[in-house]
Amino acid sequence: MAMNMWKRCGAWGSVGLVAVGLLGCGGSALDSVVCTTDMRASVALTVVGPDQTVLGDYRVSLRVDGGAAQSLVCAATGVCGVGQEQSGRLQIEVHKDGYAPGLAQVTVQRDDCHVLTEPLRITLTAL
Repeated sequence: MAMNMWKRCGAWGSVGLVAVGLLGCGGSALDSVVCTTDMRASVALTVVGPDQTVLGDYRVSLRVDGGAAQSLVCAATGVCGVGQEQSGRLQIEVHKDGYAPGLAQVTVQRDDCHVLTEPLRITLTAL
């Protein structure tokens, strides 16, 4: 329980954090929210080819609630974290040479502290 409580209490030093962790911001450990300072990916994206082989080295375009496009490159093969602590309706478009673009939408929720990472699998079709 003596975790970081940056969101509601501020950074008060290690002794203060232990006391706050035990008592909470309002004086009770039961009515306070304990948040960590780590960043969570909004989407855990896996991109596969037509034969279900996991792909790497693709480009992603991300729009949150219809906003401006954000771009990133997922170079490694496997799961790629897309979006950082972004909740709402996410539109994800994947581009890889030799494949038709893949498009998907997912709604990402959040709790008091972080997004609830949504797993997403997009299958690309070869050109």
